[in-house]
Amino acid sequence: MINFVYKGDRLHFSGGYWGDNIRGIELGIPFYDIKHSYLTTINATVGHTRTEDSMNDVDEWTYVGVSTTIDFNGFYIEPGLTIGKGDYDSPQLSLQLGYLW
Repeated sequence: MINFVYKGDRLHFSGGYWGDNIRGIELGIPFYDIKHSYLTTINATVGHTRTEDSMNDVDEWTYVGVSTTIDFNGFYIEPGLTIGKGDYDSPQLSLQLGYLW
């Protein structure tokens, strides 16, 4: 299992691989920065996810969307809304959680 997140001033990238069953990537471009607040950026996003269950049913989702980053001393929550194509209804809610140092 591997998960990677990079959050720079001009580019956000996250990618994960949990064996052949779950994997995805997301690229975010912050277009609105908020200084001195828990709500730090609003981002335009594009991404792709793929999941496969034990019955070999595959679900994929390719999307564009918008998200916001809420930062609490390195712990972050990134809720968003995506629209796209694939095996899920559009729009979809998205969520990332983590810790950055």
